[in-house]
Order: sequence, then structure tokens, then C-alpha cells
Amino acid sequence: MKVKPILAFVLALALLTLAGCGAAAPEDEEPAPPEPITLRFWVYDEGEWSAAAGKKLLSGLGDAWNHVTVEWKVLDDTDQATLSAAMEAGQGPDLLLGTVSQLQHARRNGAGTADLSGLMPDAYAPVRDACTDGGVVFAAPIAMEVTAMAINLDVFRASGAVQYIDQENHTWTTEGFISAMKVLSSSLTVPQAAKLYCGGQNEDEGTQALVTNLYGGSVTDETHTRYILNEQPTVDALQLLQRMGGMAFDDAITGDDENVLFRQRQLAMTFCWDSAQEQPESFTAFPMFYPTNQEQAVLPGEVWALGVTAQDEERSDAALAVARHLLRSDDAYQSLLSLSGHYAVKATDSDDIWAAFAAHMAPYEQDAPGWAIARSEWWQMLQRIGHGADVALEADTFCTNANAAAAFAMGRK
Repeated sequence: MKVKPILAFVLALALLTLAGCGAAAPEDEEPAPPEPITLRFWVYDEGEWSAAAGKKLLSGLGDAWNHVTVEWKVLDDTDQATLSAAMEAGQGPDLLLGTVSQLQHARRNGAGTADLSGLMPDAYAPVRDACTDGGVVFAAPIAMEVTAMAINLDVFRASGAVQYIDQENHTWTTEGFISAMKVLSSSLTVPQAAKLYCGGQNEDEGTQALVTNLYGGSVTDETHTRYILNEQPTVDALQLLQRMGGMAFDDAITGDDENVLFRQRQLAMTFCWDSAQEQPESFTAFPMFYPTNQEQAVLPGEVWALGVTAQDEERSDAALAVARHLLRSDDAYQSLLSLSGHYAVKATDSDDIWAAFAAHMAPYEQDAPGWAIARSEWWQMLQRIGHGADVALEADTFCTNANAAAAFAMGRK
């Protein structure tokens, strides 16, 4: 009767021995090396990008990623269609560096949607917001640029209008702007004080910034999903400009044309100026915040960022490793920033006025639904106002048409 327990014990011991033998691996066996991966890194042509520059940036990636090769491709601003076609064919980039708008375009055309929240630097709030959509950080910001206006400082001094600006801080109030325009419009120092260009959408961020800053208005609401240009602060600003002496609504010119007139000393100011503009030889172009009755004017801007757009998990993991190297290494990030030719997305100790301007970037509206239609509605509205149309009615028309476009874009009928 004692045989059965003994047999049971022997069988159990045998099973354990067999299981142990099956689980053991040879001590000298090494994990298989990872399969080689070639990542496609596409960069929009903004700055000093090249394959050589890219290779140098990736020199410190680390031995763990020796199986990863990066192929660089430099795009130009007309390559949106190329990008879309590549995405549809499954041959799009695994990493894409461009403006936030360009990265959004890639997302809407099938790019990967890796969450880059772990790579978000201590950036200005509008920059962080611009790189976030639906709670997902889809872009890691690298550089930024803002647009301001500029005045002919020599004309302001000769006419006496200089008393209405704060030269140290490059600011002026709405009341100071009104007073300066009165002086300039009666002065013989310049043919025309200012032109509100509205011949097309070129440089329309300048006229929008002028209008919205005057009394603290906005083109869209805080969520950037509804157009609110017909609210009182913006209506008041448009009415002020419509009746202002020295201000000409000109539907024959765009922003580039206005800039040429400013450089030719035909105007006392320009409403679209940035750090890339060269100083005119014949006078001092003095960059300024837009006039405002608020505590601080805000400036339209653009953000350049890196997105991980790989369309499968393995490539996405490798692309994330590259992104971490570029953004977490101080040397690599500074090289990225230098190559971009723009400014840091956070405060620095630079004494460059444009670095100081960067801290005052306005909320990012360029990805609002229906934005392309809204831009067209904007300059057409200015044309009608310039010809004497009722401002409140025109602002209502703008909002009706722009919000209809936004509803369509969001899939609502």
C-alpha cells in the first residue's frame, strides 16, 4: 500500500527535472541583434538644413541605436502635396521638422500620432498650446518667431509723434497711437501715415494683430473653434480705423507692397515686420509692439517643431529615440536652434529685442477649423469697410461665413 505514494513522488520529481531542463538556455547564447532600420527624416527648408548637418546632430545617438540609419530629405513650402501622397502610400517620413501647421497637415493625412509630452520643454504657454491637440502633444517645439510692426523713427522724431511711444520698451498705448496718427496726418514729413493693406491675404497677420490689440479683441474664442470677430472690442477697433485720419484702407496692395512703400519712405509705419527684415539704409526702422489699451500687446507668431510621424510601432520607437537625443541633449538642441535661424521657445538671457518679443506670442489661431476661409473673409471685409460699409454688419458677415466653414471642417452640418 506504500508503493503509490512513492511512485507519485518519483513522477513529480521527474516532471520538475524535465521542466527545469526545458527552461534552461545555453550560457553562451546572446540575443539576436536588432534588424537594421532606415528612418526617413524630412525637414521643411527653413534655415541651414543639410544631410551633413543632420549627420552631425545624430553623432551622439549611442551604441544601442547603431542599427538605425537616418536619411534626410529637405522639403520646400510647396511640398504639402508630396507629403500627403507619401503618407497615403505608407512612405511618409518617420520624423518631420516644420511649422506646427505643417505637422498638423501631416497628422490629418495619416501620419503617426506619437505622444511627445515627455519631450515638451519649459516653453512659453502659447507655444505649448500650439503643440497640443485634444490633450495630445503631437509636436516638440524647437524654435519660434513673432511678427511685430515698425515705425520710421526719423519721421516720428521730425513730426513730434515720438512723444507718444515708449522707446525703451518698444510699446505704445491705443491713445498714444491715436495722438501720433493725428500728428503724422498733419505733418509734411511723409506722404501717408499708414495703409491698411487688404488686396489679399499676404501678411494678413499684421492687420489682424493691429485690430485685435487696439481694444483687446480676438479673432477666435479661447478654444479656437468659433470666430468672435463681431464682439464689441474688435468692432470698436475697426470703427476707429475706418474714421482715422492718415489711415488709408488700400485694396490695391498686400503686406509685401506696404513693406516696400515703408522702405521707400512713403509711409510712417508698417504693420508686418520681423527679425529677418534688413535695416533700411536711409532711415531707422524701429520695431514696435502693436498699440493696445491692455497691459501688454500680443504678437502673431510661428512655431517650428519636431513630430514623430512613423506609421508603425517599431519605426516609431526608433524615431522617438532620435527625437529624445535631439531635444534632451543641450548641445544637440542648441545646434537645432542655430540651424533653424529662429529664437528659443523659452526665456533666455539674450538682449535681442526679438527674443524679448517672443515672450509675448499671441494664442495660436492658425489651426482653427475653417481658417483658410476666415483669411479670405478677413481681407474682403476690410475692403468693404474701407469703402464705407457698416462695420458691425461686416463683422457679423465675417463670423457667419467663417463659422460655417469651421462647422463644415469639424464635420457638423
